[in-house]
Amino acid sequence: MKVIACTVSSDGCGCPERNEARYEVGQRALEWASEHRADLVVFPAGYLSAGSKPRIEQASFPLIEAARRCGICVCFGVDVVTGGKNSQKRKSKSAANSRLANFAVGYSTVTGIVGRWRQRSATSKDFVQGGIPAYKQLRVVRTQRGCASVLICGEVFNRHIEHALKEHACELSCVVDLAHLSRGFRIWHAFGRLAEGGLPCYCSVHADRRGAMKHCCLPGCGRRSTRCTDYVIEGPPRMELKRWGACGERS
Repeated sequence: MKVIACTVSSDGCGCPERNEARYEVGQRALEWASEHRADLVVFPAGYLSAGSKPRIEQASFPLIEAARRCGICVCFGVDVVTGGKNSQKRKSKSAANSRLANFAVGYSTVTGIVGRWRQRSATSKDFVQGGIPAYKQLRVVRTQRGCASVLICGEVFNRHIEHALKEHACELSCVVDLAHLSRGFRIWHAFGRLAEGGLPCYCSVHADRRGAMKHCCLPGCGRRSTRCTDYVIEGPPRMELKRWGACGERS
C-alpha cells in the first residue's frame, strides 16, 4: 500500500475564508499522487475549516470531488471554528462529552463511501475517563491494496483506541495520524507501541519549517522518519509531500 503523507505550512489554517487556496494545493497534491499510483493521500488535521458542524460537508466537497476525479483515496481534517481557542481544561471536558470540534473526512475509491468522524480524545489523560464505545470504533479508508485506520491528532495517545487498533491489526494495512501542529510534537512512544503491535504508522502535520520531519514508524524497524521531500507545492500554503511504500521506504 502506497501512502502519501505531508507537512503543510500554517497559512490559512483555521480560516474558512481561506479554504480556496487549500483546495487548490490539495488538488495539485492529489494529481501528483495519482500520477505516481499512490493509494491514499493524507492531509493534516484542520487542513480545512468550517464555520459550523452543518457546514463540514460543504467545506469537504471540493477536495472529495478532486479525489474522485483523480481516482485516489484521501483523508483530511476539518476543524469547526468557534471563534476562540479552547483551553486544555475545556478540551478535556469536550472529550469527555464527545464534543470536540475537530473532524476527519475520508473518501474511498473502492467503496465510494465518504466517512466523517469527530475527534474522540485530545490527550493521554482522556484514557482514565473510561472506554466509551466510540474508542473501540475502527475508522477506516479502504484502498485497492489495503485498509488504513484514521486517527485525529491526540487520539494516538489514548490507550483504549490503541488497544482497539491492536486487536484488529490483522485487518489493517497501516495507521495514519492527522495531526494539527508539529510544535511540541511527542508522537514517538505512541507510534512505537502501535508498530510493536504490527501496524505501520504515518503522520501528516502542519509545520512552517522547510524540510520539516515526515513521521513514520514501522514494525520491526522502528522510526523511519525523514526530512527528505519527494514533491513540493509552494502554495501558499506550502506543502511538502513524502511517498511511503509498503515497507515504509520511498515508493
